[in-house]
Amino acid sequence: DDIRPVDVYTYADPDTPIRAYVFVMEGKDIDKDAPMEQPAEERYLRLIADGLKLHGVDEDYIEFTIMSNEYVPSRKPGDYHKFPSKSKVRKITRSKYEAICRDVTDKYYFVLGDIVCEMPVSNPENPGAKWIRGQCHGKGDMSWIIYKIRIDPDIPEIECREDLTPQHIEWAESMTYEYLSKCNLSATKCYQIVESSGQDGGGGANDGILAILCCRGSSVQVVQKGA
Repeated sequence: DDIRPVDVYTYADPDTPIRAYVFVMEGKDIDKDAPMEQPAEERYLRLIADGLKLHGVDEDYIEFTIMSNEYVPSRKPGDYHKFPSKSKVRKITRSKYEAICRDVTDKYYFVLGDIVCEMPVSNPENPGAKWIRGQCHGKGDMSWIIYKIRIDPDIPEIECREDLTPQHIEWAESMTYEYLSKCNLSATKCYQIVESSGQDGGGGANDGILAILCCRGSSVQVVQKGA
């Protein structure tokens, strides 16, 4: 695979070249029925169409050349893909999660919201496995990464990671599910990350007392050893 510079020309100024870059794949004899040869996503075609409209490209061209292509329809809220869950999703701290990630070689982990997903890996060279390993394994919520690289006109625009909503996280899970499926990978929800070490593994006997002492309006401060 390679990235190469090319000159392109705009409708407004067809005589002045603009430098652009294209991805090139050489030496690949891809059968039209191969798994990677799939219809484009509706999301992707709509992005192209919106950009062409913005720059005044003829709408007939957009309709009959772009949107007439076969595509995979976008999923809507309520119909998003979801990873299956283990029978019991244990609560663990972030430090425990990071330690688990350091100790395994045959599976990778990633986080969506506060939920940790476990992905078995038999081939570390699988493109999806390599991406999860490099970008997500042992790291925080990946929803922001997905939002930045998988632009979707149906998803509300936000400016930073702190603006993520439950809808963004559910959408990111669906996008990740689809991507891993194309790479013949699957994952299962296995942990929930919590802040307090007292909740590691499902909570301790003093949880109810702490809740009473720390409720809104209380002037009592509780300090835990090792916190």
